[in-house]
Amino acid sequence: MQLISIEYGVIKLFSRATSAVSSRYGGTLDETDVRNVLSGKETLLDNEMCETIMQVSEAYANTLINMLRTNDIDLRINPVYFVGGGAILLKSFLENSGQIRKAEFVIDTLANAKGYKDLGRARMSKEQGN
Repeated sequence: MQLISIEYGVIKLFSRATSAVSSRYGGTLDETDVRNVLSGKETLLDNEMCETIMQVSEAYANTLINMLRTNDIDLRINPVYFVGGGAILLKSFLENSGQIRKAEFVIDTLANAKGYKDLGRARMSKEQGN
């Protein structure tokens, strides 16, 4: 199994979505607005704004898929595990892309932070000679 972590997290998605809505419709969104739209929660945003967020998010998910494919991962053969809150927000786009045969999602929104914590502990232990 090949493990790849790409630096294309949810903060970049939020930035792209808020910038797109701001440039098209004016006003300022924050990440909560984007998160609410992607989570299907009620929002006060206009339908056009919500649609823009969805379009930007779908394009973002496709970019993630293409980045994985660029790393010679055949997503039609290999299972893919998506981890963290951003993966959960993009789940419907990733599952419906038609480019991934089997996707698993780790629902824990703190999974990335926990993983980095474990990596940090392992590195410290190695440096201390344990």
